[in-house]
Amino acid sequence: MHDLTALDELGAEVTLPNWPGPTFFTAEPREPLSKRLPDVGDHRLATSIVVGSVRDATLREVRGLYCVHETGALVLGHMVEPRRLQFVNTNVALFVTCTKTLLAGWAALRAGVGFDALRAELGKLDAEAMRSRDAFWPQALFTYAGDARDRAN
Repeated sequence: MHDLTALDELGAEVTLPNWPGPTFFTAEPREPLSKRLPDVGDHRLATSIVVGSVRDATLREVRGLYCVHETGALVLGHMVEPRRLQFVNTNVALFVTCTKTLLAGWAALRAGVGFDALRAELGKLDAEAMRSRDAFWPQALFTYAGDARDRAN
């Protein structure tokens, strides 16, 4: 079993200031994915532990589930099309640290000046999380920074 207590530092929900999109992290009952989604069958994540979700800010619908894989890695299973899995962090403690780093650099990122610094800092914290363009953190940074650029134009 993996130590999940670091997640308690995030509280019940993490939202990004002035972000119109979904919640960043909403705490969920810690239970096997197979209990939450019985039709998952023998999928490789069936024994993973659900620890949080991404929820629509208005309707509160679950858009994704954060799961701790048997390796200890945190992954995000997207519940809306295109359904896919994304590697998030090497472990839960690094997710908490990276989330705090994002929150600390949020104002600069949204002002269009913090992208490179934030990307470098996240890479120092968890190089594996930044290795693939398809992973969670690189895509999240591009989304958040891109929205700031769109608003400026």
